Parts: sequence; structure tokens; C-alpha cells
Amino acid sequence: CYFFSKKHKQFLFMEQMLDRFNPGILLSYRTLEPFFHGEKAIRQIENLSLQGPCEPYGRHLLQNTWNIKILTLSGEIKRILSVFVDGIAKFFLGLELYRSAISCKVMSAHLQYNSAILKTFTVFKEQLLCPCINAHRLDSADFYTTSPLKLAAISDPAVRQIIDPPKEMRALYFYHDRGLCRGVSTWFIYLFLSTHSFFYEPRSHVIAVAKQFEMGASKEASLLQSLAHTEKDLLHLHCKEKLHELSSSELNKIPGKLLFLLKELSPNVYAINSATHRIVYIKLSNSQGFIFDPNVGALEFSGEGHIADVFDYVYRMHSPSNAKSFIYFDLFSTQEIAEAVEDIPYRFI
Repeated sequence: CYFFSKKHKQFLFMEQMLDRFNPGILLSYRTLEPFFHGEKAIRQIENLSLQGPCEPYGRHLLQNTWNIKILTLSGEIKRILSVFVDGIAKFFLGLELYRSAISCKVMSAHLQYNSAILKTFTVFKEQLLCPCINAHRLDSADFYTTSPLKLAAISDPAVRQIIDPPKEMRALYFYHDRGLCRGVSTWFIYLFLSTHSFFYEPRSHVIAVAKQFEMGASKEASLLQSLAHTEKDLLHLHCKEKLHELSSSELNKIPGKLLFLLKELSPNVYAINSATHRIVYIKLSNSQGFIFDPNVGALEFSGEGHIADVFDYVYRMHSPSNAKSFIYFDLFSTQEIAEAVEDIPYRFI
């Protein structure tokens, strides 16, 4: 038993070493593109599809009141711990121990997330299919503690043309303290479209993909956040950007225009963008759909009030006092899905 335990530990160590993030992949498109194939995540989602229907998180809590009591107690403890860990992060920052400070900041975010899950459940109840956290995964420290990579070091034109940081930035950063909604939502869409043929009903499919983000953003999602615009060039997704765009004045003066737009959208997968956030909307019909919000998780909307509920959720992304506020939709698909619609167990396009 000792021999096999030792061998297993060695195997896990080797697997972790091989899985370590190497910023050197950004120096060439030939090494960068395979990083986003997502074989491991796709395999995990496929395994969930073979285990039968996925249980919604909200239903799990409602089945036993003790689950809620335990979550309330542990959440309060973790909330207090998050404040303590955040204080340690500031201490490390004062000593210019940046990697230690970043690790503490990520840990603090996870402790806050654990304390906030019950509040999320209280709001959405059975609508909550799977909670998620808009932060780095704790086990991806090799990514978020990586030093910034100077853009001047990247000479491959194929890589440089897909990097879209703000003009004043001279480096790619791997730690994102204000969330990773763009990278997470884009990676969610990629995984969802790549695993569509594994499922025969949409709820289990959405839950299985959302579970990839239950503990935070993977390295792929995090790197997508760093690169900003990569859907077409790295993930080979077909994207119709800004399919519908509403300005701040339109949203303020004619909010019904957004409601009408949501009703008229064809069944498909959309990214809904605002000035400060991005979510995924999967529309199956005017009576059923799902939202994946990196700040909240996967939510189900169904029944006659489905579109009105989605409207209320999306409209909250708009800041009425901000004249530069906006909301626009991107439509996503893959070439494989476009060519094999008839083979899809449940249709949404």
C-alpha cells in the first residue's frame, strides 16, 4: 500500500508539473493555440453526461434544512477569515512581497464567495443551478503569480494581432483583481458549444459546464481575460459581434426596446455585454432559457414570465447615470454545430 501510495503521489506531482503555466507559450501562435483546446475540461463534462441528470444546487439545499444551517455557520466563519486574510495581503503588499499578497487576495475572494453563496441562494432558490466565483482558482497560483510579460518580448505577428489590451499597457498581466467576466463567459461558451452532443436535455448540460467554474476561473479562462479578444483567432468560434446594440439614452428612454429585442432573439447562445460586465444567455425559446453570470453562476429561467425575468436581470447591468453605458449582444456558434444541426440531441439554433 505504501508503494502504490508513493507512486500515486509521484504521478500527481508529475501531472502538476506538466500542467504548470508557462508564459513562454505566448511567444508563438503554434504553442499558444493548443493551450485552448480544452481536452481536460471537455473530458470532465463528458464524464458528467454519463452519470445521469445533474442535480441543481438550489434543489440540493432545499432537500435538507441542515444544509442551510451548516452553510450559514460556515459562511459567517469564512467571512471573518476573509477580512483577516485580506489584512495579511495588505501587510505583504507593504513589504513588496507581491506574489504572497496576490495569493492572499485570491484566498480572501474565495472565503468571501463561500460566505455569500447562501445570499445568492436566498435570492434565486431553485433557479440557481450551480454557483460560481468570479476569481482565479486557488489551484492556479502558477498562473496568477506569474510576472507580467512585456509586449515587446512577443515578436510573432500572429500572436500580437490577437492581443487587445488598453493602449497604455506595455505588458500582459496574469492576475485580475477586478474579476474575469469576459474570459470566463467566453470559455463557458466554448465549452458549452464543444460538448453539446453529449447531452439530451439542456439543464444538465448547463450545470455540467458551469461546474467548471464553481471553484473559479481556469487558466484558459484567465488567459482569455488577459488577451481580451480571442474568440475567433484562438477558439475558432463563429461570432457575430454587436448583433444588437442599445445606447444609454435608448435604455433610459425606451427600456421596452430591450424587452422587445429579447423576445425577438432567435434560439441560440449569446454573450450580453455592458460597459462593466459580460454574461451568457442561452435562449431555447420564449418560455425557457439560461443565464450564466460569472458573478453568480448558472440560472434557469422558464415559464410565461421567462423573457420578463431575463429583461429585469439584463437591465440591471445598465447604469442609468452613466451616459456611456450600453448593452450589446454577440451571437456564437461553431462550424461543427452549423454543419450538423440535425445530429444535436436538443436544438437551440
